[in-house]
Amino acid sequence: MNFYEILATGLDSLSGISPSEIKYSQWHISVWLAAILAMLVMLKSLFSRNSDSQKCSGYLIPAYYHRGFSRQLVDLLFKTTLALGVGMLLVALADPFVPTIKTESVLKESKERIDLIDVSTSKGWLFENIGKSAGRLGREAHLKFLKMRQGKNDRVSLWLFSTKATKVESFIADDELYYQQVEDAPYVITSPGNPWLPQFNYPASCHVNIPESRLELVFAEGGTFLDTGLRSVIRHFDEEGDKRIKRKAVIIETDAAVDVFPKTELQELRKKNIHPYFLYIKPNEECETLAGNMYKGLVNAQRLKLEIEKYGGKFYDIQNADSLNRAYQDIDRLEAVELKETHVVDKLYLFQAFILLGILIAVIAITGILVAEIFGIYP
Repeated sequence: MNFYEILATGLDSLSGISPSEIKYSQWHISVWLAAILAMLVMLKSLFSRNSDSQKCSGYLIPAYYHRGFSRQLVDLLFKTTLALGVGMLLVALADPFVPTIKTESVLKESKERIDLIDVSTSKGWLFENIGKSAGRLGREAHLKFLKMRQGKNDRVSLWLFSTKATKVESFIADDELYYQQVEDAPYVITSPGNPWLPQFNYPASCHVNIPESRLELVFAEGGTFLDTGLRSVIRHFDEEGDKRIKRKAVIIETDAAVDVFPKTELQELRKKNIHPYFLYIKPNEECETLAGNMYKGLVNAQRLKLEIEKYGGKFYDIQNADSLNRAYQDIDRLEAVELKETHVVDKLYLFQAFILLGILIAVIAITGILVAEIFGIYP
């Protein structure tokens, strides 16, 4: 930023401000300096010789060389300008400011949430005819949801479940770090010998269809044990949750092809006032039938759909990408943050503007005095 931009900024900060509005926190310093300067000027005028006079020189100075009225007027003008510049600097030393009152909206309370994501083998199967796996579809929508929640001071934890539950991130309130953790998490965790992996002979349409970077191979994994995941979530709320936060929720993204209906765990969620949101992603019927899970998955999904409300939760039947995005938008609405307005007294500091103006005026005045002295201004 150059001098002219700085000056323009300083002048802009002074515009629209009445002198009566300005307060001074260090006014006594400027008063003392002003008194000292006034005393020095007075002593100079009383005891110093006028450099332009030739008193008792013994020579008659022609009138032509006397200082005329215009020269005296110019001198007075520049000296007055210099005094104004010095006055501006003295005002700057007094630390001028304008008290302001700002209204700020602050969060009344944080929300605490666990995102429990199904990473079983079936989440690697293609979803409908969109060319994406159910795991990828769910993750893209989840990341959009996290964008919606940015700045809302959520305290969140990420858990994945397959046969066992895995904690990826404990409760944090760092939006960017949590977003990165979710983005990097695998779509599927399954056993290296799972027959649905591409190297085995099951139909290609039912292969786990995800990039290798999104596949994590762990022995004895690949099932859909939602009850295990929910028990881990409840225990994590108990051990690591903030007891001061009243509103707690768990988002469960799953195709609900679960081995055991989690009745006991849902009752415990209800008892602890933890609100479950079930995102039921429609399963791949062809592959579920081949795996012998179709009947069980449909029965459990239907039971969750009918009973979830009595456990204080909500069920979302996901048939496509749009319905998944709408479900997350609805959760964002239901988990809306409460704001309260507070009035904060602040200060708008003006010393920079007065320093800049004082220096500029003083430079102009000194330059004028020097030019007048060197070249002279005569009637």
